[in-house]
Amino acid sequence: MMRLLRLGVAGIVGAIACAALGAVPADDEIEALIRQLGDPDYGRRETAAARLDALGAAAVDHLLAAAETSDDLEVALRAGWLVETIPLDNPADTAEVKTLLDGYKSKPLPERVVIMHRLLRLDDDAGIAPLARIVRLDREPAASRVAAALLVREWSPGDPYWPGMADRIATAISGSGRPASRLLNSLVEFARSAETDVRERALATAREMVEALDHARPADGGRASGDDADEQQGPVAMVRDIGAVTQKIFTRCLVQMLVDAGRVDEATGIVRDALAARLDGGKDEAAVVAEVADMLAWAAGHGVPGLVDGMPPESPAGIVGHPVVRYAMALCERAGGKETEAERVARSAFEAAGGDFGARLRAAMLLVKWGAGDWASREYAAIIDDDAAPAGEFVLAAVMFSEFLHDRGRDGEAAGVLRKMLAADEVNRNPILQQFGRDPGSTRARMAYFESCDAASRSDTAAQRLALEAATGGASRDVDALIALHRLTEGSPEQRKPVIGLISEELRRMEEEIKQTPDDMNACNEYAWLVANTEGDVPKAIRFSKQSLRESFDNPSYLDTLAHCLAAAGKVPAAIRTQRLAMRHEPHNRIIRLNLEAFERRAAAAGE
Repeated sequence: MMRLLRLGVAGIVGAIACAALGAVPADDEIEALIRQLGDPDYGRRETAAARLDALGAAAVDHLLAAAETSDDLEVALRAGWLVETIPLDNPADTAEVKTLLDGYKSKPLPERVVIMHRLLRLDDDAGIAPLARIVRLDREPAASRVAAALLVREWSPGDPYWPGMADRIATAISGSGRPASRLLNSLVEFARSAETDVRERALATAREMVEALDHARPADGGRASGDDADEQQGPVAMVRDIGAVTQKIFTRCLVQMLVDAGRVDEATGIVRDALAARLDGGKDEAAVVAEVADMLAWAAGHGVPGLVDGMPPESPAGIVGHPVVRYAMALCERAGGKETEAERVARSAFEAAGGDFGARLRAAMLLVKWGAGDWASREYAAIIDDDAAPAGEFVLAAVMFSEFLHDRGRDGEAAGVLRKMLAADEVNRNPILQQFGRDPGSTRARMAYFESCDAASRSDTAAQRLALEAATGGASRDVDALIALHRLTEGSPEQRKPVIGLISEELRRMEEEIKQTPDDMNACNEYAWLVANTEGDVPKAIRFSKQSLRESFDNPSYLDTLAHCLAAAGKVPAAIRTQRLAMRHEPHNRIIRLNLEAFERRAAAAGE
């Protein structure tokens, strides 16, 4: 078996020295060395391999091409092996980065994708350059495009954190000819420059690379994902639907670039083409409905609302007539300033659902996410006010609607919804409630917490305290109520002792639950949230918070928790950035927005 030298620090230094002396071969010389890998003479093969090994990253594009396309099996194998010898780590990497990259190349793709997601969210952007190196150096094209998609998705016009990330990306992919690298580089150039000719060249390259990546995208392992499954499911969706998910991200990046450049008609044309492809994709109706609705809603929120009039006339009636798609069309009309038409289409969506309570529930949940709270309220109310609603839909609608009302500051109504749920057919509905992670005790505690918030809004401190004591006095304690009671309780340490005792007891219970079920990410999040907003072991809370995010990538609620943990540790700028990530995924969440504003005020007061 042939022995290949691994390019370590010495190899890197050698390659740098060659470059400094102007000794890095031209492209045709590198190609000649690669052809020499298949020479009949063993010595010439070894000489070429050693030379290419010393060149390392300078030759990687040529080696990758040879590994993937060479008709000479010996050349393809040796080129592939040489790529594998090029290390991903860098002497400047943090210890956490080095740990994550240890053995990276030997791991199966699903595990590498998980590592990529973790790199993306390391503190101080320590994982951005390594992630960009993966774009350039991972031998598997599917892995390269996943890493590129994660980085591309981080950009949005005016993002204050992008320039710092862009510098790290540009350095790591400099000179790379891979389509994913070139797309990233075009994005960096576009975002950096205010010059029209530079931005136009970058746009042209971006469009070319998006098309190239589309032609080369891998087959997916399952259904194509809709409803932003790439963002909500993270690594799972990336692995299951690599081709569909990554291409959606690349295309949407190009659309955002065009909108930012004022070329809205062009951007609209791209979305229309994608929409037509989805409608003519030959998939099952449910998948097409999810994808079309997702595309329309995304476009409405990103400066491309004018899609309804351009819907293909031959669109299947079952698709365009589906309540979720109709609502997405209404959202486009609203984004385009056509409120009367938007309400007309939304009303038609409401009527189209008829007695399909499952469709109403799905529509309501999406409408909340899309920021159409008025239409969501109508759908939720239609479920909980109808005695014919099945138990499952009724209970889930009541829980979700109450949280929606709480987020909007309508706590009296939120408490009323839960009260109605608890009063209705307990024998049949409570088992359903438990299936959703609630029980009657925790639901009553949540209802009491909403009642306390309602009392607080009326400045009725006595009623607020009574409600908080009800929410925290039973076997099931509401965590938010514990936090509110902690903030409400003033006086001497002795006077505060009861509430501190309740918090300590709840933290011990949570920690035991985490020990018994370490995969329970909600328990990790709840522990971190309680400590961050009261008192306790903040470093442990940060660890638990980050642990929850490993399995639920970019979950807005979990990001909100991490932001509070960071603020509790005095890292307010990091808290602001994390909270902005939460806002990116739930831009219409009032509480998340208020929390961000509070962090920003705190930073301003401290001069940070």
